[in-house]
Formats: sequence, C-alpha cells, structure tokens
Amino acid sequence: ERELRTMRRLKRFGVVLCVLALLCQCMVFPVSAESKTETTGAESAPSGGTLIEGTFDWYVDKLPTDYATKPIKVDASAANKLTGGVSKKKDGLFWAREDGSAQWQVTAPESAWYTVFLTYSGVDVEGGTSSDIELGLRVNGEYPYTEAERFVLPRIWVNDGPVREDTKGNQFAPEQKELYQAQKYPMRDVNGFVADDLRIYLKKGANTLSLETFGEAFMLYSLHLEVPVVLPTLEEKLQQWKDEGISYYTHTELVVEGESNESKSDRSIIGQSDNSNPGVRPPDGEADAFVQKVNYIGGSNWSMSDESITWKVKAPEAGIYKLGVHFRQNYLVNATSYRSLKVNGEHQYAEQQSLAFYYKNSWQFSDKLAGGETVLVYLNEGWNTVTLTVTLGEMDAFSA
Repeated sequence: ERELRTMRRLKRFGVVLCVLALLCQCMVFPVSAESKTETTGAESAPSGGTLIEGTFDWYVDKLPTDYATKPIKVDASAANKLTGGVSKKKDGLFWAREDGSAQWQVTAPESAWYTVFLTYSGVDVEGGTSSDIELGLRVNGEYPYTEAERFVLPRIWVNDGPVREDTKGNQFAPEQKELYQAQKYPMRDVNGFVADDLRIYLKKGANTLSLETFGEAFMLYSLHLEVPVVLPTLEEKLQQWKDEGISYYTHTELVVEGESNESKSDRSIIGQSDNSNPGVRPPDGEADAFVQKVNYIGGSNWSMSDESITWKVKAPEAGIYKLGVHFRQNYLVNATSYRSLKVNGEHQYAEQQSLAFYYKNSWQFSDKLAGGETVLVYLNEGWNTVTLTVTLGEMDAFSA
C-alpha cells in the first residue's frame, strides 16, 4: 500500500550540475554543452485505469476543469465553529490530544479548483506522541472524496546532538528530537496513489470548510487555498533558464553526505552503518571493516509514502547543477524504487516528481530521472534545500 515496501539506502548526494552527484557519497560533475539533457527514449508507464467512484480521480473527472486564478488565505482563528478539544489562541487554533473539529466560512470569487495547504506546527504537550497528525476535510458538510477522510501532516525531526560512540569506537545515530517549527504542507493522499497535491472544487460564493482531527496535539495557523500549479517539462524549464540568462555550474563538485541531513519527516529515519564497501565512507574519515561507522541514511525505515529527507546545500554561485545519488536499492527485488525531488520546497519541472532507483545488491550511482534524462536543478547562491520524498512513481498508474 505505500510504495510496496520500496526501499533504498542513501549515502551521499550531490547537486551540482557540472558537478554534483548524490552518492550517498554524493558527487557532482560538470555538464558539457553536448550532454545537458541526455535522454534514453524510455516510455512512460500507462496512466489511467478504471476510475473508482468516490476517489479523488473520480471526483476530478466529473467536475469542470477550471483552476482558480487567485489564492485564498484563511486564518485559523477565524473559525466560526469549534468542537471537542479545539480552542482559539493568540496566533491560531490549538488542537488538544482528543478528537475535535473546526469550521470556516470561505467566500470563493469563482467556481474553481484550489490546492489545499495548511500552516501548522507540532506542540510539546504532556503525553504527546511522535505520530503524524491525522485530519479529515469536509467541504460544504461532506467529504469530497475518500482521500479527504484521512490525510496526515508530518512532523519535523532533527538530530539531537552528534553521532554517538561506544568505548570501542562503534558509532550510532544521534538521538532524535521534534522541531516545533511552523511549516506549510499540502493535503496529500496518505496511500500515495495520487501523485499530485490534493485539490478541492469550490463553487462561487459562500462555502464551508471543516477540519476534523483524531487525537494528536498541534497548532494550526492558517489554511491556504492555492492556485494549482502546472509544472513545465524539463525541456521547457531549460528553455526558460536559458532565456533568463542562467548558466551551468562548471567548477568543483559539491558533496553532501546522506547521513548529514537537515531534517526528516519521521524520527525512525536515521543514519546507519554499512562497512561492506570501502567506498561508502563516513563524513569524518575512512571506512573501517571492523568498526561500525554511521555512513548512510535510509533503508527499510525510509519506505512509506511521503516520508522525506531534506539536506542543505551551499552553492558557490547561482546556476544550473547536475545532481547524482550514490545509493543501494536491494529491498525491492528486480523492481524500481521512486523518490520525488524538491529544491527549496518546490518541484522545478514535472520530471522531478519521479526519480528511479533500480534494483541491485551493490551500491550504485545515478544522475537520471525516471525517463532517462539527466537530473538538473537550479540552485541559488548560498544555502539551498534539497528534499527527496518516497513516492510510488510510475507504479501509481496501477493503483486502481
């Protein structure tokens, strides 16, 4: 149900066009003018299948296709009806560790589709858990589709200190702690069968939105009904970058260790050890066949739909970088594991929604999208974030 247990290990990862290679020992290489958009001619998986009544795809198919032209922001504190363990605070709504709901009146300037985002944060409360925050959304009193009956908001987890060591020098991942920081996150299909962020259709005029929660404490600051994004293709994005005068990075490769991440969406996603390959080195030294060193992240604890890891990458200059990954995918036998890619919180083009990691028992390197094109990203000068998220990829076409 979640990626069919698709799992892979990540050690270093790179992101620079000319030079970035996510190796789980991430490397990067320069991109020559002759090979900026390599393709293999690979065919995409068939889409479609029988639409199941009540699902998001069925809902989309039966309504007009008009997208909203202007976003709508709804302050959480503007709720006109609260039930259960929900109360108003100075900067939003506090949801206690019990079932509750909140309702808002929303006036839509047009009949159209909106993508739903929520700005929220976890809270430190007695008896709190590490579970995702579970919600349901009703539009005008009804769940618009089955995926809206239960969706989740992830927490932010970070390392609580450095790598730990025992008296023999064996390393263990740091303890994890939740970061109680506001974040904006879209409503997503919890099973991963719908690759896009979920949308709702509002009729022009007065509407009601209701959120229901199922026992996890959090703060809700606002709801955002955004204009749905239509992503350009890689070819279209490259032309846009060219028209804007953006050049390719052609200098020293950048290397980012997979285990040296900025944050993750689940506390179980931690750095781990593999001393079977001398090329899989820890960030602070050489591999050791006799001592356990933390030198990669992922595996079976990074396999559920929408679980994500984020890294910070410092780019010496703004430009187009090539990104590669040093990884091992030896869990999904003779099949493919997929991750989506976001740079600074956004997909830059449609193909970044699906990076393919093929089965092999040994460590591999890849700088290709699922369709065979080279992974290219635009980085700002200075610090950037790069996020990889579990997705069904081409397998979502067979979810029905």
